[in-house]
Amino acid sequence: MMQVRMEVDGSRVEAWLTEWQGRVRARRPAVTREIAGLVLGRVMERNPVDTGRSRAAWGEAGSQVGVSTAASSPASSQAGDGVGQAEEDGQLTRLEFQNRVEYTPFLEYGTSRMAARAMVRGALASSGAEVVSQLAGVFE
Repeated sequence: MMQVRMEVDGSRVEAWLTEWQGRVRARRPAVTREIAGLVLGRVMERNPVDTGRSRAAWGEAGSQVGVSTAASSPASSQAGDGVGQAEEDGQLTRLEFQNRVEYTPFLEYGTSRMAARAMVRGALASSGAEVVSQLAGVFE
């Protein structure tokens, strides 16, 4: 005969969950910015450079909310080309990046005469494994 018995002490599970919630809450703003920096850096790397203005605007938006990227920009953006906004409270960290360079949508989606570069979509699609890794680090 073979038998397996499991007992779960509810109070210990609740204590463990409370501890993890505290860890997640404490690390959430920093991890959100780390992930945003990774993805935004990839957006910048995928951004074609002619004048560099669009790439620089992404960097400007990131720096406004404390997000640093590994990507660099050879040019500077004009004032207001990149806008970053952050919202944080006890349950939420939201970062938003806007590139207001007028031709950036054409770079992303293409035109009848130019292929799409898919800077944002491609960066998001290629960052999945690293994002999971960053999130897993919260639980170590």
